[in-house]
Amino acid sequence: MPVWSRTSELVRDRLPGDRSGAAVVATRAGVLVLALDEPAREAGLNASAQGKQLLGGRGGGTPETAQGGGIPADRISGVLSDLPALLHTAG
Repeated sequence: MPVWSRTSELVRDRLPGDRSGAAVVATRAGVLVLALDEPAREAGLNASAQGKQLLGGRGGGTPETAQGGGIPADRISGVLSDLPALLHTAG
């Protein structure tokens, strides 16, 4: 398992369990990993679906953890800034 995948899961597993949470790791190489905690998944969020929305249809995974790549370095901060609104409207 790549270090960025494990990192997102470690952060996700330490989120408060009383509300939905997500952990995301993005690398300079344009890889994004999204991990959702149990309350987020129970609220109807799906890491694979939300990851694909962030990455323009690329990537995939499970409802718990997803990853994708191909993000140009100059777009990483924009993609990350879209995440809170995407998770809020999806849940």
